[in-house]
Amino acid sequence: MSKIYEALEHAKQKIKHTKVISSVPETLRMNIEGEMIQLHQAINSILPDETKKIIQFIGSLSREGTSTVTREFASTLALRLGKNVLLLDADPDLPSQHIAFSINVQHDMRSFVKGSTPLIETLYRVEDSSLFISVMSVNSPYGSDLFDSPRIDRVWEELRKRFDIIIIDSPPANLSPIGFSICRTVGGVVLVIEAEKTRWPVINSVKERIMQNGGKIIGIVFNKRKFYIPGWIYRRL
Repeated sequence: MSKIYEALEHAKQKIKHTKVISSVPETLRMNIEGEMIQLHQAINSILPDETKKIIQFIGSLSREGTSTVTREFASTLALRLGKNVLLLDADPDLPSQHIAFSINVQHDMRSFVKGSTPLIETLYRVEDSSLFISVMSVNSPYGSDLFDSPRIDRVWEELRKRFDIIIIDSPPANLSPIGFSICRTVGGVVLVIEAEKTRWPVINSVKERIMQNGGKIIGIVFNKRKFYIPGWIYRRL
C-alpha cells in the first residue's frame, strides 16, 4: 500500500463521511490545470443535479492557500473549460482576488444587497475571458448579518442566471465567522487543508460548526502537498 493511499485513507477516517476530492501539490504549477479539472469533475459527481452551482471554499486557518486554490480553480474553469464563472471574494477585512487580477473595484456586492447599486456594476470581467470577479465589501468590514438579509436569496438567484458556477473565497474560520454565515446559503462547502500542518481537531471543529450552521460539506482539498520522492517514481506507482 503506497504512502499516498495511506495518507488519504487516514484523512477519510478523521473526517468521517467527507470525501477527499483533490490533493494539490506544493508547487501549484505542477499540472495545476489537471488538478483543477479533476476537482471540477469531483464536484459535479457530488452535486449532479445542480446545473447552476454555488460552491464555498473555506480554510480553518490563515495561510492555508484557500484564496490561491479558488483563484486557480475559477481560472481553469473559465479559460480551459469555457464556463461562465464568478469568483466572489468574501473576506470582510482584506479582499485580495481583485488585486491578483489587477482590477480596480469601485462597487461591491454589499451595495447590491442593500439596494444601492445595480448588480452589473459589481461584476468585473477579467480581460476578455468568461471569468468575473466580485468583492463582497471594498472599503469597510461587514458583519454576518449581511447573509441574514432577505435580499441574499435574490443575490444568488440573479447570479445563477448569469453564471454556470459561483465560487466563494471565504475568510479563514479562525479569523472571521463570516464563512459560517455563508455556508447555509450555498450548494456545498469545500474545506481547504494545508497538508501535514493543519491539526485534525481544528479541522473537525470547523466541520462541526459548518454543519451546525446548516452547511453541506461536499469534500476536502489537501493543499501544498509535498513530494518526498522524485516525480518519476510517483508516476510509476
